[in-house]
Amino acid sequence: MEKIRDSVKFVQVTESREKLFQSCVDMVVIDPKDKDKGLVMDVSTRWNSTHLMLDRAIIYREAFCHMSEIEAAYQICPTEVEWDRAVLIRDFLAPFAEMTNLISGSSYPTANVYFMQVWSIESWLKANQFNDDEVISEMVASMKPKFSKYWEEYSDILAIAAVLDPRLKFACLEYCFTTLDASTSKTKVDHIRKKLKKLFDVYKKNTRKNVAGASRSNAAQTTLHGYDVSSLL
Repeated sequence: MEKIRDSVKFVQVTESREKLFQSCVDMVVIDPKDKDKGLVMDVSTRWNSTHLMLDRAIIYREAFCHMSEIEAAYQICPTEVEWDRAVLIRDFLAPFAEMTNLISGSSYPTANVYFMQVWSIESWLKANQFNDDEVISEMVASMKPKFSKYWEEYSDILAIAAVLDPRLKFACLEYCFTTLDASTSKTKVDHIRKKLKKLFDVYKKNTRKNVAGASRSNAAQTTLHGYDVSSLL
C-alpha cells in the first residue's frame, strides 16, 4: 500500500515525471478503455478513495515496472507479489466502495435498498474471515467490530423497510438471515414480525383517532346555527 501510494506521489510531484510516466504508458499494452483513467491519490479520511487509488494504479502496473527500469530515482516500485496482493485488496474493497457510492449518490436510495447492501457487506466479511491472504484476514478482523458497532441493529429498522418492499417481503429476510446463521434465522424473522405488528397497531390506533376527530369536526361544521341538539339537553 505504501509503495503504491508513494509511486503515485512520485509520478505526480513534477510535470517532467508525469511526462516520463506517460511515455512508459505508451510503451506498454493497456486496455484502450482504461487509458484515459489517470492516477489518483487517496485521502486518509475516506477509505473508499484508497480503493480508487488501487484500482487506477493496477491499470498502470506494467508502466510502473517499466519506469523502474529507466528511471534510477524510482526505487519504490512494488514487487510482483505486492502487486498481486494489491489486486486482492482492491477486489476485497470493491463491495464496500459500491455500497458507499449507492448511499452517497444522487439517486436517493430508500431503506429497503440499504438492507440488502448491509446484508451483502456482512456476508462478504463472513466469507473473507479466514481468507488465505493474511493481510485481508487481518483487515476483516479489524472491520467486524466496527461493522457490529454501527450496523448490529440494522435488522430491526431496515428489515422492516425490506418487508414493505413488494419485491422482497419476508421471504427475502428468511433467505438473508439463513445464509448468515441458520440457527438464529427463525428467531430473527419472528422478532421482525412482532416489531412490524407493534408498529401497525400504533398506526391503526392513531388512524382511528384521526378519523373520529375528523368526523366530529365535520359534524360541527355542518350543524346550522341554532339547531345544535346538545343545546336542548
